[in-house]
Amino acid sequence: TDNLLAAFWAGRLIPPELAVIPRKRLWSGQLTPEQVRAALERYRPELVHLREWTRNQYQLEDYLAAHYQPVGQGLDLYRRK
Repeated sequence: TDNLLAAFWAGRLIPPELAVIPRKRLWSGQLTPEQVRAALERYRPELVHLREWTRNQYQLEDYLAAHYQPVGQGLDLYRRK
């Protein structure tokens, strides 16, 4: 789904604390790479949808390589190993 809030309520794709992030929290640096990785570890979602800018900004490439595998080409969708 393109609607991340619907995915959150369905229990898919995104941990609750990452479902809705105010832009101010991003701009001010209040969301750290460590917090993002901690949320992914806590909830261990089966699927995650992370755009390239998100992967880069939160330094998730190594984490994804260790715990997830890409689903398809260019979909920004990852399935837990």
